[in-house]
Amino acid sequence: MQASMTQEETHDEWEQKHEEIARKYSELIERQIPEDILIQGVTVDFKLPSGGQLIIHGFRENGEIKENVFIFAAPSHYSNSFKNARRKFYRSLQRNAFVLGKGQGGRNLYLIPFENIESFMDVVDELREEFRDLEAEINAYLTEETTQEEKEYLTKVREYLEKESGVYAKDLNFKVSLNLKVSLLPLRIDSNTFMNFANDQIREKMKNSLKLLEEEFQKTRESLIHQMIGDLTYRFSEILQKLAKAAETKYTVRYDSICAAVDETMSLAMSVGLHHQIEDLAGAVKATAEVLSHKKIEEKALEMATSEIARALDIESDDPSEILKKATYDLSAMSARAAEVVRRM
Repeated sequence: MQASMTQEETHDEWEQKHEEIARKYSELIERQIPEDILIQGVTVDFKLPSGGQLIIHGFRENGEIKENVFIFAAPSHYSNSFKNARRKFYRSLQRNAFVLGKGQGGRNLYLIPFENIESFMDVVDELREEFRDLEAEINAYLTEETTQEEKEYLTKVREYLEKESGVYAKDLNFKVSLNLKVSLLPLRIDSNTFMNFANDQIREKMKNSLKLLEEEFQKTRESLIHQMIGDLTYRFSEILQKLAKAAETKYTVRYDSICAAVDETMSLAMSVGLHHQIEDLAGAVKATAEVLSHKKIEEKALEMATSEIARALDIESDDPSEILKKATYDLSAMSARAAEVVRRM
């Protein structure tokens, strides 16, 4: 969510607001990037099975005209199983990885810190088993239908396919599990790694080149850290949106759900050493969620909890609803600012 000028704001006020956001973002960056932070982990490339694989594609020919024939070979609940499995994969990816931006085709680029790889791959292994079981179930259905309803459906499928496209159901054998592919590529952004491979003679000959290379390493490192901070602030922004809505509408929030989201974000931040300066914010968010989880909201308790959010984000206000709205806005703007910094690098 990027800042935009409202009708009530003058151009100078709008510029001042942007400068304030930029200042806060810069301070956040400076506080959170000690020199010993090491960007290391694995990037993820993947391909997932989908319900579209259950669509049989053939064609019927009438003179010179060829028409495509598409039909689901199995009932829709099998397709829903694919959706649930894919959702489980992306949930694990969100829990264990940073979003580093967009790749070709607009697809997110992910970095999994080394300490999160095992957790992520455990889910991948579980999904591999689930897809194998689903594959066996689908193929058994195509050849060994058990209920009258399944028999009637498959009979119609067979008749239609054989008549319209020459595809015979008895020849079908789906291999959906083979389409679950996950590739991990190690990534380490550290100029010392390269310099350690160069002896004194090479360093002398390549002095200028190595200096430029080291500058590029540093630039890449900063770019990735900015992107990770943008990801973290975006996650907190989403959490604060829920709290802001609850405070405004007096609607209760699920404390355990908010805490899980905060812990997940903190765990990700901790994996790369970006957790120290957001610990206060995390604690304040949990305290606010605890107050808003009760049907009868204690206003004093809410004021105390949100005042800690205001302190963590340098927000000047005593009103809980205003603090939460401004916190959401500022963090969203910081996230957008992080993406802007990365684009300019």
